[in-house]
Amino acid sequence: MAAFKTAPAVPQTSLAGKPTVLARREDVTTYAFAGKWVLFDFWEEDPAVAYAKLEPAILRLREWAFEPLCAHPERIAAVHRDPALIDRLADLGVKFQLNSWCLCEPRGSVLRELAERWLVEGR
Repeated sequence: MAAFKTAPAVPQTSLAGKPTVLARREDVTTYAFAGKWVLFDFWEEDPAVAYAKLEPAILRLREWAFEPLCAHPERIAAVHRDPALIDRLADLGVKFQLNSWCLCEPRGSVLRELAERWLVEGR
C-alpha cells in the first residue's frame, strides 16, 4: 500500500451544514456501524476544487484504516465535467457505489453512459 501523508484535522461539512472536523477516528460514522466503510458524497461542480477538498479527508480516512465509499458518482457534476476524477479518487483507495436506477436512464444519457462504463471497467 502506498504511504499516505498525515493530514491535520480536516474541516468537513455535515448534512446539517454545520462544519465538523475529522480529528478523531471514533467520531467517524461507518456503514452499519461496523467500523470499516465510510460512505460519502459531494456536490462540488469544479473537479479541481472537489479533489483539493476530498484528498485530505480521504487520506485521513485511509490513515485510520477506513475504506472510503463514494455514493453514486455518476450523478456528481464534477465527475460529469471530468470523468477522470474517478481515477484520481480510485488512486487514493476510494471505492464507488453505483445507483442502479441510472441504468434505466435512456441510452445516450450521461448518467447511463458513465454507469455502464464503470461497470464494464470493474469500478
